[in-house]
Amino acid sequence: MIEAKAEDKAQSLSTVEEQTEGYRTAKLKYLNNDPLPFAYESTGEITYFTNHRDPKPRARRVFYFHRPETFRDG
Repeated sequence: MIEAKAEDKAQSLSTVEEQTEGYRTAKLKYLNNDPLPFAYESTGEITYFTNHRDPKPRARRVFYFHRPETFRDG
């Protein structure tokens, strides 16, 4: 799940975590889906990542989006 914001929101990017959480845990209309385990917030310049599989998940700044094989192999 990626929550994208305009670059001028970079200083307050961590404040959108609650919005991201709503999208991450939303039930899709035609699927019986579980909450997504990974979430990003990004302005294109600054990106935060949260792994909700961690015992104490929290947003951490990353410098790139993870590759699919990283999640598959991890």
